Amino acid sequence: HPQERQFLADYLKDQYPQWLFEVNAGFNLCFYGYGSKKELLEDFVQEMCLDGPTVVVYGYAASASIKEVLAGLMDLPRKVPKMTRPWKISRISHLTGRSRRIPRLYLLVHNLDGPGLSSPQAQEALLTLASIPNISLLASVDHINAGLLLNPGPFSTSSFLFHDSTTFVPYITEQSAHASLILRLTTAGNGATMVNKHSAQLVLASLTDNARDLFRMLGQACIDSAPFSSNTLKRPEGTSVERGITYEELFSRCRAAFIVNSEATFKSILGEFRDHDLLTETRGSDGSDVLSIPLTTMDLEELCGLEGAV
Repeated sequence: HPQERQFLADYLKDQYPQWLFEVNAGFNLCFYGYGSKKELLEDFVQEMCLDGPTVVVYGYAASASIKEVLAGLMDLPRKVPKMTRPWKISRISHLTGRSRRIPRLYLLVHNLDGPGLSSPQAQEALLTLASIPNISLLASVDHINAGLLLNPGPFSTSSFLFHDSTTFVPYITEQSAHASLILRLTTAGNGATMVNKHSAQLVLASLTDNARDLFRMLGQACIDSAPFSSNTLKRPEGTSVERGITYEELFSRCRAAFIVNSEATFKSILGEFRDHDLLTETRGSDGSDVLSIPLTTMDLEELCGLEGAV
């Protein structure tokens, strides 16, 4: 209904002076409601927030991360050192000190509840930024359970005001970015179904410690046996080496490491992987069953090598 949507757009545009008043009073703003708020918020900062630069963060993008945000704010190379807790404001002293180069900065975050920004560490860093007097955080949330995904404690004490900004505008841009997070979307060069790293992390977070240990052992076996590029699943022509590990060998290793105590438990965990497309099974050249994970070697190295990633 174009007329109704235009009525909502006009109504929200009339709220611009009120939103600016709240920002100037020291509040951070969070916008919720059905419909894309990307054009609305970008129009607001372009028309009303004219006393300082605006940094726009596309939280709905699969590649969005708090490191990218901090790298830009700290004027550092893209490789940002590992953050430690608590995250300290002094790391961006050029924004907070008396001799700060930027007297006022607007941080516009589309989809604060996006996959790369909803972790406790990312929230902590963003809320620390929001607590700086000369930084105003303007954020949108769209997940139906955003209130559960975000930590309510810090948000209730960080001078946030919440506005219903229902627009009913289609999520065209956001959906195109989220497509890369759909579990079955990507296909490898050899036709195998792939998952992406983020989807795998979500699945593994819901499994037991033993299941994650088994995944790590299987992933390491895939890395060790991979005779091809780290960013593809495609095996070079003329290569006969199988990527993965045989069923019997993996069971033997898991039993020796006390990850499983019986073959029934082993099969049950493999069934969980299979149900979530985290396991592929092929017939080896000697007739044995070869197990593998449909992730690129690069993603497996990150998942199996980062502390707490799996």
